[in-house]
Amino acid sequence: MINSMSAQKRGEYAEFVYLYFVRSKKINAIKTNYREIDFTLNINNKEIYIDVKSSISNNKRYNGKRSRKDAFYDYVYINDTYTKIYPDKGSPLEKYENIVFDTKEMLSKWKRKSPEKRIEKEDRKIILDSIKDILSNLKINKATRVVSRGPISLTGWNTHPDNIPGRESYIKKFKYTIFVQFKYENEQNYKEVISKIYIFKNPDFGNKIKLKNSMPRQKRKRIYKVLDWDYFDKNFQKQIFNSIKGLKNYLMKIKSKNFL
Repeated sequence: MINSMSAQKRGEYAEFVYLYFVRSKKINAIKTNYREIDFTLNINNKEIYIDVKSSISNNKRYNGKRSRKDAFYDYVYINDTYTKIYPDKGSPLEKYENIVFDTKEMLSKWKRKSPEKRIEKEDRKIILDSIKDILSNLKINKATRVVSRGPISLTGWNTHPDNIPGRESYIKKFKYTIFVQFKYENEQNYKEVISKIYIFKNPDFGNKIKLKNSMPRQKRKRIYKVLDWDYFDKNFQKQIFNSIKGLKNYLMKIKSKNFL
């Protein structure tokens, strides 16, 4: 039952169980899934950040990588019989003993749940809206797809994003793809700022722009080819920018030459 679920679905289920428990204890909790934080708890007018980790093999406290120093990493262990929360050291949930649920019962509740509203990712939204405004003003928005990834792409994943080049339908629908990689400005406020901006000409994917075989995780999602980022970084430096201004100048240039 649990083993047949994808890692993503198990993670969603673990988050549901976690939120179900904290709200049962009258703890104010907001779902964020932003800046590598799953939930923000408000206890005694203090915001507490939680990253929920799930596992089907390790029934103990989380002892893996910690991308944020100001967050607690609460663990949710799942098997076909029971689901158990292992609070992090110092976590607000540490005072509760033996947080265990019947897995079948919680799976049933999870499948009937309504979608949880997330907070607005404001700093990222401002940047992406600025790019979309430029595209709209240049009247090239309908020919250009914009995608982005948060800092976890730089700190927490061992594979590159799945959506470059993306589905065949997207490649054919748009002439260009803009990819925005975000990073943290610092470890004091974890504000998201631009790391790099890439622009790809879609017909060049698999031709001028080299692709490579995907990783096993991506193959399970029926993604068989992904961008060779090392090759692109080396050979297409003029299509990589550190700011919106650099991207805008490039777009104005190719627009003036009727490349779009």
